[in-house]
Amino acid sequence: MDITQGKSKKEKARWTARPGDVFRLPFTLFLVMLVWVEIRANLWAWLLLALATGLPVLGLWLWGGQPRDLFRPQRYRFVPWSGFEVCFVFLAAFVLLPAFLNDVLNRTGFFNWLYGPGFDPAAVADGELMEARRRLWVSALAFPFQFIGTVLALRLLSGTRPFQLGLTIAGTVQNTVSGWLMWLVLTPPVLLLHIVVGWTYWVSEGVPPEQHVLTRLAQGQPSPVEWILIVLSAIVIAPVLEELLFRRVLQGWACGRPRSAAITIAVAFALTLGRSLEKITKGGDGANFGRAIRALEPVLFVLMVVPVCFLGERLVRRWLRQPYAARAIFSTALLFAVSHDWPTPVPLFVLGLGLGYLAYRTQSLVAPILGHALFNSVACLLMLLTYAAAMNGKETTSADRRPPSVSTSSFVPGSLLPRRM
Repeated sequence: MDITQGKSKKEKARWTARPGDVFRLPFTLFLVMLVWVEIRANLWAWLLLALATGLPVLGLWLWGGQPRDLFRPQRYRFVPWSGFEVCFVFLAAFVLLPAFLNDVLNRTGFFNWLYGPGFDPAAVADGELMEARRRLWVSALAFPFQFIGTVLALRLLSGTRPFQLGLTIAGTVQNTVSGWLMWLVLTPPVLLLHIVVGWTYWVSEGVPPEQHVLTRLAQGQPSPVEWILIVLSAIVIAPVLEELLFRRVLQGWACGRPRSAAITIAVAFALTLGRSLEKITKGGDGANFGRAIRALEPVLFVLMVVPVCFLGERLVRRWLRQPYAARAIFSTALLFAVSHDWPTPVPLFVLGLGLGYLAYRTQSLVAPILGHALFNSVACLLMLLTYAAAMNGKETTSADRRPPSVSTSSFVPGSLLPRRM
């Protein structure tokens, strides 16, 4: 008996099985299994790191004889730098210094000496891997100049002293414990959000999200020296440099200016719009309306987050004494998030909120740097465990080979270096 007899076309289509329907349920179950494997791997790495670092932090707290409160009474430390100094140090640290150092290394033949003659990422099959190596070395060698140059530039231009940048040892024990606790609580939801967003992007777009340069290099059998640079870049260079510039220079300036949040959000919008238009123009996405919309997803994310920022600012500003502190934390977290490759800004916005609150409450860089470094350490631990399993000849799933993205901004360092879109 034909069950579709006497039914409309729409009803017939509903009752008639399509060839792909047979494989839809198994594929969905397989996808769910991969997501669960990745969630489990990340949670195990987080738990191992929590056990390894928890005892030293607890011992430091008990041995230090600190008061019960983790945070000192709220206070706002006046910052002498203006918007001009903020723009100058961001431009110098993120663009000029890495680009200059990259040019010097190319002219002196450093990469040819290190990797052999003919080092040209654009002319070989594994050019992306060679480009990742070049960016890794530029990142490591530029870091001292970026850090010291930022401190000296603010000192010369505005008379800034180190303690005004959060470079102080006062309350180190309290700040260490508060940074560790914030990382312990905040990391699982951020990792879970990162995994869900990444797999959603993969299913909807048909291609996996672009992996971070450190992840691609870790999968390319790096040398021992490169492994050291990868770990240093993830847990030292990125946390120190980004927390200094985002959480202290930018957020510290924004806390004392009523219109600074709007300026920061405008910069985040312009950054995402410029990248999206570049992708549409160079990738030929303009010929397809759907592709153009997908290329504008970061811009839509910024537009969606803006009302959330103002709503959140109204909800939490009663607990923050500084009138503009809440909007400064939200806007800085947004710019910090969108400086990464899409779709990682979604979970990293949540991470930026926690780090921004730590920087404001402690008025020190110890807590946000520690929380940032521990968050990136989860990805490093996964990469090292995956590499060790591969060396032992053990098979790993694709989920295990895709560790979470470390929170290293895509233009930190070397935005002028070629970047795969």
